[in-house]
Amino acid sequence: MTVPTRTAPARATAGPSGTAPAKPPVTAQADYATALLPWIRQVQTALGIEDEALDVDRLHAMTGVVAHEVQRSMAPISSYLVGLAVARGAELDEACAALERATTER
Repeated sequence: MTVPTRTAPARATAGPSGTAPAKPPVTAQADYATALLPWIRQVQTALGIEDEALDVDRLHAMTGVVAHEVQRSMAPISSYLVGLAVARGAELDEACAALERATTER
């Protein structure tokens, strides 16, 4: 099984508009290994996708852009849309970046 990993450095950075600092990466939280990662693995197994790589921090950062720039309720929708793009062959980072550009340039 592929372990969901973090590709970005574990540090807070300015948000996309430079207006608010982003939260620290999810994978740096104290309960990531004991509570969050086991839940992610359980869901991956339930969905039959336990062999898929998952960049938790990249997705979290992207949904933060949507929550800040549009509305919090659209963050799950953005994840679904990015998931569709990835399922059709897009790279995760490229799909997240495209969604972020579309969000901040509107």
